[in-house]
Amino acid sequence: ASYYLDSDKMLHGKPVEQMRHFLESQQLSLHSEFREPDDHISVYFMVMSLWINNTNEQKLDMVSTSTEQVEFLDSALLSWLPQFTEHCQKIGVKTDFYPALIALAEQFVLKDREALADIMSEQ
Repeated sequence: ASYYLDSDKMLHGKPVEQMRHFLESQQLSLHSEFREPDDHISVYFMVMSLWINNTNEQKLDMVSTSTEQVEFLDSALLSWLPQFTEHCQKIGVKTDFYPALIALAEQFVLKDREALADIMSEQ
């Protein structure tokens, strides 16, 4: 996220700190052997996965959980994922596998956000 959100295009920028604070607020932490920045795309997907599992296991209120998830997707992931996807489509690679995978991931996030917004509107 830092590369796409910070004007200097450097890693370990403000989004790393924001994700650290967010993880703390959710009582989550990354394994000490995890070698990627805290704002790595896999961390965002891990957070969403945990939210989904916790919501199902604990039978949490879907409307309030959906609201929190939409806010997270909008501010933390969708603020840079489209730029990342666009960049990946322009990289010269031997196969289209990874650019296609990133495009699929973006579409998944957009559809997830749409489904969460539908849950919120049912209230």
